[in-house]
Amino acid sequence: IAPIVIENNAFSGCRNLKEIDLTNVGSIGVRAFEGCRVLKSVTLPDTVTTLPEYVFAECLSLKNVTFSDNLKSVGEYLFRECYSLKTVDLGNGLERIPMGMFHSCSALETIVLPDSVVSIDDKVFYGCEKLKTVTLSKNTEIIGGYAFAACISLEELTIPKSVKRISGGAFDNCLLLKEIKYEGTVEEWRTIMEEV
Repeated sequence: IAPIVIENNAFSGCRNLKEIDLTNVGSIGVRAFEGCRVLKSVTLPDTVTTLPEYVFAECLSLKNVTFSDNLKSVGEYLFRECYSLKTVDLGNGLERIPMGMFHSCSALETIVLPDSVVSIDDKVFYGCEKLKTVTLSKNTEIIGGYAFAACISLEELTIPKSVKRISGGAFDNCLLLKEIKYEGTVEEWRTIMEEV
């Protein structure tokens, strides 16, 4: 059986869609489920290896998301304004967390980035007001501009020694941020800070 293709905007704005079974789905198009306001949970099968931008944006009731290890790349603003999103399992296949992936996911409290992740792009967690616990990949090299801006509940963060660049505004307006633990040397930290 050939994998099912879900085209761009296929279910966009289906306000009463509560459940989706993605078994046998091979690809999903841009904004395919955007604005499905009562959709609560998404589990991606092994057959989906990429997701384009905005696929689940504005799914206001979405609470749980599970990726497979076969998912290798995702598009920008994938979960933008998913105000109920609380539990995310990113699998272990993504190398890059793209721009705005969790922008304004105001219920998200904890995130663990798998060790496959090398880059956290701009505005990934912008406005995640309840985000308190972040575990970065031990292979993270880049933290993008405004990546954690307006994460007003974030109190501490451990930055692995693999980090080479922290872009401007990365922690802008993190009002409760008290402690950053860097796992590298003082010299390595100075080099990173010179780039900011």
